[in-house]
Amino acid sequence: MDCLSKFINHSCDSNCRAEIWTVLGRERIRLVATKTICKDDPLEVDYRYPPLRDGGCQCGSDRCKYPSPKGLSPGGPNQP
Repeated sequence: MDCLSKFINHSCDSNCRAEIWTVLGRERIRLVATKTICKDDPLEVDYRYPPLRDGGCQCGSDRCKYPSPKGLSPGGPNQP
């Protein structure tokens, strides 16, 4: 079975947090809402590490902790 956590996006202003739990000897990820999440809202967690790319963070949040270098948009170098 595929890990559904691969569908959780990063945001510096996230709407949930991840917790690691051990269940029957296996590690599991539990998501806990930190804000109201409405239907069709993406699940977002703060990965809590600086982006490894030179483009900086691309979350687009006003609270971004790792903004893109001057001249690059939050959507990345190829985005308007």
